[in-house]
Amino acid sequence: MAKKTALPTVRIAQLARHESGGYMTAHFAVSDDGWNGLEPFDHTVAEIRAAGTLANGEPVPTLRDFIRVLQDPELNPHGMRLWLDVKRLTKNGEEIDVNHSINACYRACEIIKEMKAQSLCEFLIPTGGSIFDVVRDKVIDEYRINLAWMTCTHPDNYGKAWAQLSYDKIFGDNTAYGPMDYISAGVPLSVYNVDDDETMDAVIPYYPKLKAIFTNYPSKLIQKLRAQGYAD
Repeated sequence: MAKKTALPTVRIAQLARHESGGYMTAHFAVSDDGWNGLEPFDHTVAEIRAAGTLANGEPVPTLRDFIRVLQDPELNPHGMRLWLDVKRLTKNGEEIDVNHSINACYRACEIIKEMKAQSLCEFLIPTGGSIFDVVRDKVIDEYRINLAWMTCTHPDNYGKAWAQLSYDKIFGDNTAYGPMDYISAGVPLSVYNVDDDETMDAVIPYYPKLKAIFTNYPSKLIQKLRAQGYAD
């Protein structure tokens, strides 16, 4: 019998601008020993699925599974999108060859293009340039898929990407850049994680100008937005 892994399936962790309908993100925690002992970059999907299910008994979903949901108007009536968070991989505290992450990004692009889902999927690229500098132009120009960079830097450095930045990096007295530096420069901006009253109250005034707000408490944020007069 396949071992069940006590992992979350899909967590809605973002509240996007009202006109775009929302975003969906999948969080699958993988421990240092991989998925039930299997490293995702060393095994096939069939092998990973055979090693265990999600906590609710469902098989481990593939990118194609997510895209099929997005493309089904009955399952996705509000036009939610999928953001794929590209990660640098580590093993025993040491970073693994970054080409694993780069190749996974390109393979995802191929699947997205094949399924004609470019308008439904976007990428989040981690801090530093080891992945971003390699994939940015190819993903945006060749595959026609949007991506964000999570490094806080001068607005001129993003090119055609958008800025996906933590709350602490752009709000406060000692930050190098504030939200208006990006907005005024025409760089789309999304902010994470906006989870408590203090962070929500600080970010909400910028809501109409932001690409998205990331939160683990969407109901609370929605209530606050409605109280400020923002429509669904």
